Amino acid sequence: MDDPLKDIIANIQEEIKKNNISEQMMIGLIWSSVMSSVERNKKEVLVSEQAIKHLKPYSPLLEAFTFQSFSDLALLLKIQEYCYDNVHFMKAFQSSYSTSQSGCLE
Repeated sequence: MDDPLKDIIANIQEEIKKNNISEQMMIGLIWSSVMSSVERNKKEVLVSEQAIKHLKPYSPLLEAFTFQSFSDLALLLKIQEYCYDNVHFMKAFQSSYSTSQSGCLE
């Protein structure tokens, strides 16, 4: 059985080469595509869980196009823009950030 993400990554890499698209531009397009397919829950409490659950399977796809520092920054900017437009979604990143920071202190 083929891994669909591997096929998607290969197709995107081919399009990047064929159309001379920067990795920074592509990571923004990937983020927008992934997040456009999210169905938001009306209950604020569930939004964070739902966001993490939605993004987890796509993390290899996002990782595949963030080899360059500028690509990381481009992705962070896209996430920040998304959070400003969807305030409830920001809580998912705040809680995961504070969890990772507390883990570093232990």
